[in-house]
Amino acid sequence: MGACTVSSISELTRVLLARRDFCLCVKHAASDDIIESLLTKASRLKTDGERVLIVCADDVVAARYYSRLPLFLGLSNENITTMRELSSQVLARPEIRRTLGRGPRVLDDNEHDVLLEDLKTSGVRPRRLREMLKFFYRNLSHCPHEDTDWLLTAEERTVYALLTENLAVRQAVLPCEMASLACRGLLEAEPAVGGEPATAIVDGYETLSEASQFLLDILFPNCLIVAGSTSEAQSFAEPYPNFQGFSSFCDTHANAELIELETSRPAGEEVRLSYADPVAEFEGVTAAIASHLAFGIAPRDVLVAVPNLTWGRRVVAELARKGIRAALDEGPVKIEGDPRTFERCENLRLAAFLKLFLDSRDFTALRSWLGFGDWLLRSDAFLDLMAYAQSQKLDMQAAIEELHNQAADIRLFPTFTKLEGPLAELDALRQACADISRKDAITLFAQHKMPLDEHMVEMLGPHPQHADITELASHGFAAAPAADVDTLIVAPYQRCYGRHVRVTFLTGLVNGFLPGLDAVDDRYTIDHRSSALNRERKLFETIKATASEKLICSYFQRDRIENAERLNMQTTRLFVKDTTRYATVAPSVFLTHQGERNDYERY
Repeated sequence: MGACTVSSISELTRVLLARRDFCLCVKHAASDDIIESLLTKASRLKTDGERVLIVCADDVVAARYYSRLPLFLGLSNENITTMRELSSQVLARPEIRRTLGRGPRVLDDNEHDVLLEDLKTSGVRPRRLREMLKFFYRNLSHCPHEDTDWLLTAEERTVYALLTENLAVRQAVLPCEMASLACRGLLEAEPAVGGEPATAIVDGYETLSEASQFLLDILFPNCLIVAGSTSEAQSFAEPYPNFQGFSSFCDTHANAELIELETSRPAGEEVRLSYADPVAEFEGVTAAIASHLAFGIAPRDVLVAVPNLTWGRRVVAELARKGIRAALDEGPVKIEGDPRTFERCENLRLAAFLKLFLDSRDFTALRSWLGFGDWLLRSDAFLDLMAYAQSQKLDMQAAIEELHNQAADIRLFPTFTKLEGPLAELDALRQACADISRKDAITLFAQHKMPLDEHMVEMLGPHPQHADITELASHGFAAAPAADVDTLIVAPYQRCYGRHVRVTFLTGLVNGFLPGLDAVDDRYTIDHRSSALNRERKLFETIKATASEKLICSYFQRDRIENAERLNMQTTRLFVKDTTRYATVAPSVFLTHQGERNDYERY
């Protein structure tokens, strides 16, 4: 294995362009933005007539590549993908689907809650079940083969069998197992599937799981350029990164060349601001942002990191009052609601129905629809239905259709009556939506306890005699469109990986937000706190690395007691002021107070 060191981005670009027919490994500091070098290399390969694919760790990194594409000859959106999209494309191949018996349908967070309720039929206590699933998911993200030697107890084997059976019935996959399943499908497919005749350039390689890294080796065995940070950063998409991936890559590829970027760029300025309470912090931070923009910094060169989406929406609202356009990067948003309670699952039911309207064979959505409101009754009935379908050698979709069309008095499976109500309602809704006016559609969904909000009503279209249910189903719960390049971005802490700006505002920097409460609270063991603090420090360093010129950290001193409890802030004392109960909040352990500007006394 060869190795070389470069001292600048321009030198890295020259080295990449000079290397041909090599597997290359590029290591750099988290604060170094090498996107220009990688895109230049991709453009050269494309203009030379070669196929090239840029694989990004997550959609945040991919968005930066999409925004830069017009500057590079020959490249288009087809040359950019994410690791999850690449795994999905592999799982969608007919030969892979035949081998695995499952496709690329991925469970979202709400559907995972449904799965968890079904797994409770195992009798395992909920807390123990969640811990067991974390153990399963970590191993599924690391193992490219279906090797279950890591299942040690009979209880683990039972729950794992129930998990895989439920996923097989749904014809769905967990996000953490996509790469692992894709690897197994490629290795076991008949006929055998070879590597891709293309060069892959991977940005964020160190954040990928072991299975994702292994999948890249299978698909691009001899034409692979991997790049990533030397810090143990974590992307939004990969909960179980393999930080030893660089070492494994260099050991696996005998012809690989390691390129290390060692720049001497000085660290950016750090400023710390303290405020009385969150309201004062919102006002102070937005005033500081407005000041920086007034001095000529472009909105696209400013990032506001926030602890949660509620915080982010408040910051966006404050900026809008000052006439500053900002976009909140929400990422995949979990729909609020409780699938176990009929009164609290309105949006969940609507989302499931809209998926079934687009695809009547979406069994994952059908499983959700069948259980809303009474899981204790219907999870048990669904488990019996799985056993019935297996005994009759039918898949679940065929078993439900057969039983649904039979008269109740001749059915061999009487428990099916527990599922008839949701199925009858689904049939009625489908028929009503086939040709319906705009006003009637609004009334119909309200009558079925699935009211549409104003945004969804607009999606029904302007025509009064025809409601566009397809448009509603396609975009009713879709993520907000990506912001244009001139917009200031507000993003949760976890979605800051891969961003590079001039000025970063790191807000809400108190214990409980960053680091999380489990890293500092005495109710947790010393070992747990140590591990959690190390995890949170990596996140803190990742956010710091986004700023090339200035990092502005802000925090608040107090909040209402109810807010501090609900948001898991660490409090130091309680007091009452003007009949309002307050909690003093502990500043983040990552902050030092030297040279701090304190705005607290003004309030």
